[in-house]
Amino acid sequence: PFLISYAAWILRDAERRGIGRIYFLARDGQVLLDLARALAPRLGLDHIDCRYLYASRQAWLRNVADLQATSAGHWLWWGVWQGFVAGQTTLANLKRRLGVPGSDLDAGLAEAGFGPGSDDRPVAAEDVPRLEDFFRSEAFAAALAGSRAANRRLLHDYLAQEGLFDPVPSAMVDIGWAGNLHAALAGMQEAAGAAPAHGYYFGFNAKQLEGRAAQRSRFQYDFDDPDALARFKPAFKQDLVEIYTEIFCAADHGTLAGFHVEDGRVVPDLVPGWERHMQDWGLPVVRRSLAAACAHLDTDGIDLTALEAMRGPIRGLLEALWTRPSAAEARAWGAFPVEIGEGRGSRAVPLAEPYRPADLAGLLAGRSRMRRHIYFWTDGALAMTPPPLRATLVALRAARRRMRGDGGDE
Repeated sequence: PFLISYAAWILRDAERRGIGRIYFLARDGQVLLDLARALAPRLGLDHIDCRYLYASRQAWLRNVADLQATSAGHWLWWGVWQGFVAGQTTLANLKRRLGVPGSDLDAGLAEAGFGPGSDDRPVAAEDVPRLEDFFRSEAFAAALAGSRAANRRLLHDYLAQEGLFDPVPSAMVDIGWAGNLHAALAGMQEAAGAAPAHGYYFGFNAKQLEGRAAQRSRFQYDFDDPDALARFKPAFKQDLVEIYTEIFCAADHGTLAGFHVEDGRVVPDLVPGWERHMQDWGLPVVRRSLAAACAHLDTDGIDLTALEAMRGPIRGLLEALWTRPSAAEARAWGAFPVEIGEGRGSRAVPLAEPYRPADLAGLLAGRSRMRRHIYFWTDGALAMTPPPLRATLVALRAARRRMRGDGGDE
């Protein structure tokens, strides 16, 4: 219901707006593109051109964002300031995110105290001030200039090749959330003299889209709109809403690391290995199930009013699964390999694993947390845990929540 309703709503709303071409952004858009292409002829909308567009924060934002900003929310610094990959983010990973040859940065980093051998050492808290100073320096800006210009040209040429600068009313589709990729795309379209694409989201917090309210639409969550939150308030934290919905949109390929030219075309550089994780987990089963559900769907009466009426039931289904899973559901979805980190610096960890008796001592003593990583599915882990231990852990979590006076997860 979540994915099929969202895909059908995008098509119906695009029809209403006179949009002729819809770009589904990698990687969350892969399954939505498959569903939209299957639904469009059955809804009488096969005149809408649905395409896939390779995109990622790493490959796009390094070409348009202020890379000298070192605020905690900046995409480049996830893993350093926010513990996105606690104790594991390295200078080598940051260089890959920047798309800058390491040799171009080595002299400046050495002056900042990061000499030979520093690349693969996890960045520690005491390293942060010196690293911040370097990434704000003129030396960094100069090292960045050459590769940034080349990367930006490749991105521009890729967007032109895919028709983003054509005089055709277009839209882009993502799951969410901050609108960074949409803002980057719209900016490049406007610079090329093209109309910016409309943005479709399952949910957003509109960090980068405050000035583009007329260019964006959301199907479900809006974390910046108090009225929307009153109607669609999630049962868990915003960061968990984001990752839990993205899991259903897993793609069969790795993240986009950049572009290169091959036989006169701009083609994507995809991080290898992710397809194996997805195959081992069971993505082909999920995709076949979705295709079967879509093929047997009765499409009569599927208009915007009917689709928007699905928002409440979809929210209820999502929250029932994530907060009250059966043991079988927890085992199936808990095995999902969550990607922690960015691009070639990422790693895969299970969404949830059962707790063991050995975990109890650390939790009681406050030496460990219920959530083993930033996206850990606590309710799924509890559902997989043997009943006696589960009862103890549920009581412990409730006590911690009472002490804090909030509903957050530990």
